[in-house]
Amino acid sequence: AARGYRTVFTSASPNSTAAPSSWVPPLATSVTIAVNVAVGVAQFVWFDARTLRDYTMCPALVVDARQYYRVVTSAYLHGGALHLGVNMLSLRSIGPALEYRLGTCALLSWIGLATVLSGACHAAL
Repeated sequence: AARGYRTVFTSASPNSTAAPSSWVPPLATSVTIAVNVAVGVAQFVWFDARTLRDYTMCPALVVDARQYYRVVTSAYLHGGALHLGVNMLSLRSIGPALEYRLGTCALLSWIGLATVLSGACHAAL
């Protein structure tokens, strides 16, 4: 039988939200980490200061110039390798349990909602 993430949890109690440490993260967690790392590598290797300036959060440009894309793009840019690493380690630590409890689509929805709401709140300040 194929080993899906639900079958891996059969050894845990039905009410457990903790994923075994040797377990591979489920889809939403893995995809989110992969996208962030890919953007991070591109940012550190290829992006110059002008490119970063074009995609980071600038509330005045979001509101006045209607550059709404900045709300999302700024969520995937990081201040350095340590910033990216700590965020991805944190996601790797709690993502599998959240995805197991919420489901893949719900977790992706929450990540998307949190991205938009945090950027909108920042722009509103």
